[in-house]
Amino acid sequence: MTGDAMKGVVSILIPAYNYGHYIPETIESILNQTYRNFEIIIVDDGSTDDTANVINKYAAIYPEKIRYFHQKNQGPQIALNTAYNHSKGEYIFFLGADDKVIKDGLEIFVDFLKNHPEYGAVAGDIYHSGIENCIVMFPAPTNVNLLKESIFLTPLIRRSVIEKMVESDGHFFDPDLKYAEDWDLAIRLFETTKIGKIDAITLVYRKHPDSMCRKFAKTYDEEKWRSHIRKKHYEKMGVDYKIKNNDNSDIRYLYFGCVGTLLPIIFERVTNRNRSRSWMCNKFYRCPFKIVCKCVAKTANILCKLITMFNRRIHDKRISQNKHT
Repeated sequence: MTGDAMKGVVSILIPAYNYGHYIPETIESILNQTYRNFEIIIVDDGSTDDTANVINKYAAIYPEKIRYFHQKNQGPQIALNTAYNHSKGEYIFFLGADDKVIKDGLEIFVDFLKNHPEYGAVAGDIYHSGIENCIVMFPAPTNVNLLKESIFLTPLIRRSVIEKMVESDGHFFDPDLKYAEDWDLAIRLFETTKIGKIDAITLVYRKHPDSMCRKFAKTYDEEKWRSHIRKKHYEKMGVDYKIKNNDNSDIRYLYFGCVGTLLPIIFERVTNRNRSRSWMCNKFYRCPFKIVCKCVAKTANILCKLITMFNRRIHDKRISQNKHT
């Protein structure tokens, strides 16, 4: 298929289910891209709202850019595989029907892969909007942080890389996974190729009550599927999955993280509650207490980072030892 792929074309795969009120902004964010060589393939996963009508209106206006397919409800991983099978581009990019791409996001990604032929995929930072407004800055992808920290990527991927994955695993997205299929894909990508990292926001991920991720997390046992994915890939790497279970770094991280987060809150609560007491409001008491709280909080956060770094090194060493034995 690589030889038949349309040179320079980015195929954008969008699975949609009951997102008629969100998908217009998603489509508009792609239509407004500075990089113009793309096709949009939307697969409606059996929606019962007005998703089909909304998409058909856009497809009628932009027939050269948008292709629409409908299937019975089978899950986003099946819808993405369907979209991929209808794609023609040299590059593949998948996107949630409620997310948005930064205006020059595709151009940044394509330029990177054109200038770095040794990389098979590239991802950037994500801005979370809605329930939580924050920037998620991902570390450079490695087997350790992808497996241990559940890092989800939305990368631009060369079609040739996906073809290798399909040849090896028999699928693009794992059709048997009910949850975290994009995380599983990120790990498989790392096992197949080098993943580049752009230190810039390229995607807006919308967090809202109707989010499919939230619905799936409630419907399915989230931790069960995460453990299933970890175990599958640890075994594939020839590493004993018990290594992960014996690692108590998460508990220590939680402890120090709580200390660093809660101390400033406790300080404010105590001082506000006792504001009427002159000795509590006295600057000779408040200032040293506040300084101590800040110092302890900073120390706890530094310890968090040091413990995480230390455990990553131990983890890497154990992986290396298992591979050589």
